[in-house]
Amino acid sequence: MPKSPRRKFNADRFLDKFKCFEGVLRRYCDQWKEGLDGFPEMLTVETFKDWLRYSAGNRLAYKGMLEGIYRAYDLSTKQGQEILMDALEQFGVEIPGVHSLHVEVLALRVLSEFPEVFEVAYDTLTVSRVDKFTMFRGKEARELEALEEGTERFAKALRKAFAVRKGTEKVLVKRFTDGDVQNFIVYHEERVQAVLEMKENGETIDIQPLIFRPVKQDFIAYFPRFGKIEIESTTKRDTSILRTTFGKVFLDDPEFFDSEESETLINLERLKDPAFVFDLESGHYASLTDVRCQFGGKEAHRVDFNSKDVFQTLEKLNLRPSLGEARLASAKIKIVFPECRRGKTVTLSDSNKISFNRSTRSMEVFRYLRRWGLLSA
Repeated sequence: MPKSPRRKFNADRFLDKFKCFEGVLRRYCDQWKEGLDGFPEMLTVETFKDWLRYSAGNRLAYKGMLEGIYRAYDLSTKQGQEILMDALEQFGVEIPGVHSLHVEVLALRVLSEFPEVFEVAYDTLTVSRVDKFTMFRGKEARELEALEEGTERFAKALRKAFAVRKGTEKVLVKRFTDGDVQNFIVYHEERVQAVLEMKENGETIDIQPLIFRPVKQDFIAYFPRFGKIEIESTTKRDTSILRTTFGKVFLDDPEFFDSEESETLINLERLKDPAFVFDLESGHYASLTDVRCQFGGKEAHRVDFNSKDVFQTLEKLNLRPSLGEARLASAKIKIVFPECRRGKTVTLSDSNKISFNRSTRSMEVFRYLRRWGLLSA
């Protein structure tokens, strides 16, 4: 189960971006200032910094105000900017001069003026950080109906299930759509204190306000065209709870993802074919960089092959036919797109586990895996 970043919030660097854009900061703080002790009447970047250094920070308004700024800070990256722009386009929202705004300013402005857009962007960012999913094939391809009502019932059912499992009912479920994929984030109760890092008299000081951020989440992605669900969670037991509860609530069948073939989605046997090649679009590149093989029966021994191009290396050594004699336990494939020199490393293991950074080009990765016969749904 991934955790929200525990990086310190460099308040000085973040707030300096609002010089010449202090109106955005004022508009955001206006909704909180009546509940903030000693809040400056003339708000500037510097007066706001001074207030942050010496404010007590144990009131509800203080917590709410800072939590919003922390979340804007999380989106203040190149990836966050792309996600914000996509969310604005999705909602048909136009902000004059949007391309000239620092991402910090853009994030806080969207939070203040278009909170629904901000929530979609933040949820997208959260899911993009997840890279390890376990996949399950459903009994058939099926669309989900009554999504709003179903999400509420799903949250209620999970609270009940986790109350028995973990002794807590503090569970929140958020849903958003990406293309035809339905994504669900299941937030749990554990929270971690956030720290502000600021400069005072040339020295760095840490400020520890009484505000906490959610750190534990489970993730679910449902693909209606394939009737497939992907789950990221800490334990097999929690994964089972999420899978069966999802099936019961949304598909009226707690065993929808429990058929004999439900966990058979990855076919590493394709890599054994001596004629196997990566069929790619022009300008794209892919190579097998790592494969774990097991040879023998009960006394099986493991051999790992890894290089920039495992197929090419094995062919030079006249060892490629040896793949046909092994059971392939896992494989890593590097896919390089024109605008991404580092490429994406996709790890396939067992019959239903997949891992890669999904922040960009995730649908293309899935299309390639299906094209190559390595993924069946």
